[in-house]
Amino acid sequence: KSKETLQKEVATNQEKLATAQQAESDAQQARSASQQALNTAKTTQATAEKELSVHKATLANLQAVATKSTTNYEEKVRQTATAETSLQQTKDQLATINELIHNRAAVLEKAKTNVAEAQAIEQTSAKVLKEKQEAQKAEENTLNSLKEVLDLAKENLNQKQVALKTSTRSLTRLENAQPTYEKALNELNKAEAAVVQAQEAYE
Repeated sequence: KSKETLQKEVATNQEKLATAQQAESDAQQARSASQQALNTAKTTQATAEKELSVHKATLANLQAVATKSTTNYEEKVRQTATAETSLQQTKDQLATINELIHNRAAVLEKAKTNVAEAQAIEQTSAKVLKEKQEAQKAEENTLNSLKEVLDLAKENLNQKQVALKTSTRSLTRLENAQPTYEKALNELNKAEAAVVQAQEAYE
């Protein structure tokens, strides 16, 4: 081969070598970029999994709170129903007592009339007068006793009305806690979706 031919071959080989070296460099850069993307995907997945774990723990706590709240709510409903029943019973008792007082007042009024009549015939029936007076005294004592029972029943009614109001307020607070639980559930769903996306990106 002539010197010129050899020089051309050398130049061609050098050009091929340069091309091969450039291709190798490009391949290394592509590999580096690919590795970086893989690392980023792994980091994203790890972060998403950590967030999911936190959200799951939060949801578990919220579910426990919700279960407790539900139990409390059911207990408050039961207590409220009991309080309402007891309140109605007390009202019925008050109605009965009021009726008794009304009847006793009528009896007392009649006894007073009887005493007045007996006094008019005192000279002819002293014994009857004494009996009427004793009957009047007995009726007065009975009326006083019934009034004491009425006062106690009214106090009991007031206490039960306060208990019913307290129970009703507790029910309202428990019902207002429901939106917080639903919001936390939505956050968990979002976190699970993020993990799925990160997994797909990694794969």
